[in-house]
Amino acid sequence: MRERARTLRPWLAPVGVLLAVLLALVAGGAPRAAPGNQGRLAAAEEEIVLARWVLVVHRVELTDRDAYGGESPPTVRLQLRATFTGDRTECGLGTGLVEVQSPAGSVGIETSAQTSGDRSGDFDPDVGQELTLAFAWPGAPNPAPERLRVLIRDERDNENYLVPTDWRTALRVDRHADLVLDDQRVDR
Repeated sequence: MRERARTLRPWLAPVGVLLAVLLALVAGGAPRAAPGNQGRLAAAEEEIVLARWVLVVHRVELTDRDAYGGESPPTVRLQLRATFTGDRTECGLGTGLVEVQSPAGSVGIETSAQTSGDRSGDFDPDVGQELTLAFAWPGAPNPAPERLRVLIRDERDNENYLVPTDWRTALRVDRHADLVLDDQRVDR
């Protein structure tokens, strides 16, 4: 019995640390930018070159209508162009790659990504695609702020012996763009 306890004891500390880190990640949710962690400024329509993507942020609007003209909760729509530069088809932008912030903090979580035209939503290598990312903003103030900040994180490859390529969104914000908010809400 003592021998078994002696062999388990060296594993207790690393397992405890791993469980604490996992609990912190689950409790903390998606990474958020710290006030001083905004990355370098990018202008609207500027190409933002990342490890596997080239993004061009066009404009941001606030609306209370869905794509068919029906009423919907306030939603921020970010229009951008995304080009995947990897060597295989990618099924979409990485989670947390793009975030929208108001002067008061994060706008909300991304609820959908819509492609324009006849695209499937998959990204073929070196083929640019126009996207509209929708972020639910149920507490949108009236009047709306003049500008919103778009935070862009890069990805990093967590290559290891179990998974040959495992790209993850970095915690650090790489770039940001301050865009004029076009308030198109009908019901204010």
